Amino acid sequence: MAVKVIGKRVSSFTDRKTGEVISFAKLFVTYPAPEDMKGAFGDVAEAISVKPELAEKVPLDAEIELE
Repeated sequence: MAVKVIGKRVSSFTDRKTGEVISFAKLFVTYPAPEDMKGAFGDVAEAISVKPELAEKVPLDAEIELE
């Protein structure tokens, strides 16, 4: 499925129990609503969790293919 990247977030936090630093990233994407998605019209938006290294490589406004 092809999606358009409209935003991204790369961040980290410290786990309170272990003290380990956890890094995470999200890509915010839009795509045309599938015909079988009841009540949805136009484009829909979602946040997709990805590895921070990948999020840093993807430019805003890029169209990418999700598998």
